[in-house]
Amino acid sequence: MARKYLYLIAAGLLLAGGLRGFAAEIKPPAFNASFLWTGSWEWNGSFQNRLDGRISLADFTGRLQLLDKRPAFFWEDWQAGLTGLGGGLYHGGTGSRLLYGVLTGTGLQVRLGNLWGSSVRFADAYAPSTADLKTESSAKGERELYLYLASPRLGPVRLFALAQTDLEWNPGFGAGIDLALENKQTIRLEGFGMGELLAARTPSTWFAFPPVLPERDLRLYGLHLSYDSPSFAVAADGALSETGFWGRGLYGSLAFRIGDKPWKLDLGIDLAGDRFVDRQGAISGAGFRTAARFEYAWSKAALLRVSTALAAPALGLPLDRLSASAYYHFPSNLRFGGQDLFFQPVKLSLSAGRNAQDGKTALDSLGCGLGFKIGPVSVGFDASLVLSSPATGLFTGSSGPEFHSVKAGGELAYSPKPFQFRFSLGFTELQSKGPVWDTSLSAAVQGKFGRFSLKLSSPDFPRVWTGSLSWRLALKTP
Repeated sequence: MARKYLYLIAAGLLLAGGLRGFAAEIKPPAFNASFLWTGSWEWNGSFQNRLDGRISLADFTGRLQLLDKRPAFFWEDWQAGLTGLGGGLYHGGTGSRLLYGVLTGTGLQVRLGNLWGSSVRFADAYAPSTADLKTESSAKGERELYLYLASPRLGPVRLFALAQTDLEWNPGFGAGIDLALENKQTIRLEGFGMGELLAARTPSTWFAFPPVLPERDLRLYGLHLSYDSPSFAVAADGALSETGFWGRGLYGSLAFRIGDKPWKLDLGIDLAGDRFVDRQGAISGAGFRTAARFEYAWSKAALLRVSTALAAPALGLPLDRLSASAYYHFPSNLRFGGQDLFFQPVKLSLSAGRNAQDGKTALDSLGCGLGFKIGPVSVGFDASLVLSSPATGLFTGSSGPEFHSVKAGGELAYSPKPFQFRFSLGFTELQSKGPVWDTSLSAAVQGKFGRFSLKLSSPDFPRVWTGSLSWRLALKTP
């Protein structure tokens, strides 16, 4: 009988010890909280504030954001302000998220909006689809709902899907697959589709393009495919739009990268038909562009970059825009005799371009930039000159170039921790009027919990002056 109780006591001790060890291995989920307040106030401008709070528990983060933009002297007209409320729930392991508010993002659905608003994309710029809350108030921004769901990586496979809609229920949907292969190779396939009812278009002038259009339906479908590896990459987008009373339009882009380090060559091309309607419901117009870029990197951040771009009103039409540029970043921390040089060259850039879009006059531009350090002071200069001449095309002969405009400026920066001081001075002269000088002086202090800056500037020196304040306060749990 005593042996029986002895076994029970021993079993109880073993069980208690096991439970204690098991409990010791179970850790409470990590908890973190953060608060961010950024804002700015500009004389004769606006008063902006952003409040952003986040609470993280385990792998989930909840976020609440308030954006507010009002006139500088907001107490005179409080109703003139713009306030936006947003929030989100994030999953850190997969990147999944549920958002509400004014959004910004990357990916196929973003690239299919405002086609000609950015330069030709190279292969590394075809970012995966994602979205987040915008950090600035905007009168044009509309609140949207956004859901992005992604799976954990299942071997080499990762799946994702998204849905996005405005408050008038004009939804867009996307889905894709991401494959991670051996030797840092990845393949991504992604699709997107949306529908929207576009408002009637009533231009203010006769013979406008596009013409008068009634209320109409838009259907937009896009597809992305890319392959990436250390030595080679290719990426492509394709899209089809179908618009009532307007017809079908096509858009496509393609980019290659050859090499990685120390050198790489990028090639890109994009084109659109005149009937293509983008994701924002705008008729972007036909266009054709191509660009190339070569980079060579050395040690100590030294870099040489040479790029060029060509554009035409449409595929098959004569080219009417050309640009070329060269950029060199000097090696950092140049030394002589075991000591850092007091004069340190930082960067040098040159650019040239020609624009003959209107078919009557060509604008030829030249630009240069230089940056260096003298001891602890950073110095930068840049200048550009534009000449105009009669020309019917990009490569037609031009005679008698005339002055169009010139712009030049310089900046000094001195940053003794925790302070930063900047001074800039420049001028712009147009053919129609004399030079206009501009200058600014700013001071900032950076601390553990944030940053505060003060700026005094004159866009038309010395007649017009303005001042601004900006701040950033960040708090978080240890």
